[in-house]
Amino acid sequence: MSNSITPVLCGGTFFALMLEARKDRTSKRRGITGKTDGLSQPELLVELVRIIKPTFLEPEDKSGIEKNAGNYKQCKDNGGTYFAAVFESNDTVLFDERVKNNYDVELSKTFALTEQFIGDDKAEWLIKALIEVIEKDDSTEDASFIIDSKKLSRNDIVNLESVSLPGFILGVWHYITQNAKDNTVGNHTFKKWHRKKGEANSEWIFDSDIGSGIKRKITILPFENSAAESSINEQSDYVCDGNIETDEPIIIEEPSESEAPETNQTVIVNGNLYNAKNQIFGNIDKLYIG
Repeated sequence: MSNSITPVLCGGTFFALMLEARKDRTSKRRGITGKTDGLSQPELLVELVRIIKPTFLEPEDKSGIEKNAGNYKQCKDNGGTYFAAVFESNDTVLFDERVKNNYDVELSKTFALTEQFIGDDKAEWLIKALIEVIEKDDSTEDASFIIDSKKLSRNDIVNLESVSLPGFILGVWHYITQNAKDNTVGNHTFKKWHRKKGEANSEWIFDSDIGSGIKRKITILPFENSAAESSINEQSDYVCDGNIETDEPIIIEEPSESEAPETNQTVIVNGNLYNAKNQIFGNIDKLYIG
């Protein structure tokens, strides 16, 4: 087990650093609906979980998921009601297989996450902070990480001079899901990195110089667009093959009567194309654009 005096790499400590590296928030809430700016703590954890399990659905109980995300960050448990069901399931095995056999698709999903959440001005710090944790955590001494399609040892990580941000984040997250099953080992690290803003029940404020121990510059390599294209293709297949169940068909085109005859109206239902007379005339998987 890791030495509790040193930083420990686990899901909660990784999540805490990811939160600290978020883009500047425009507003935590907008209007009377309470809708967030898309960068909230639960929203980030949901997207991290979706890298492991793409079909994960955000529960309707917002208060419950917020509590689960907060406890996971503090390393109190393995994710509570909603997230532990993924972290402690066969989903992590399937994720491991995809990383090893279909890396580009997993990388492209991580790229989308980093584009949405991580600030450009905080990316290098995030990488340095994670490198320092990996270097100081005794449990990673014999560890290996899959980063930018390469298998790297801890020594390789400690001496990294250049890396892509999504490649690094995916490699560390994949390692955690396979090797750091007990999230509670990071509770001491969380408390060392944070302080209470005010009273006992006030929010935790990040207050740590983690990452400052890495003095050299880390060059962040550009992301390969080919992986992003793979993700777009995968997402298109996922929508059109009927895996998403809905009570309503997806409307492709609905011209008015003056613009086109009724038979030009088309809809997709479970991957099949229908005209306005409910006549099937093709399957979306067999259509090609020349």
